[in-house]
Amino acid sequence: MPSFEEKITRFLKESDEKQQHLRRSIDAKRGGRGSARRED
Repeated sequence: MPSFEEKITRFLKESDEKQQHLRRSIDAKRGGRGSARRED
């Protein structure tokens, strides 16, 4: 069974990836390609 720290680390990593994906989607809808490129 994973330790508490492992669960936290995995959760933070997954939520971070989801936020990056959301930001890219929002930028694409706005046509903000410049800001999307800067974040990568």
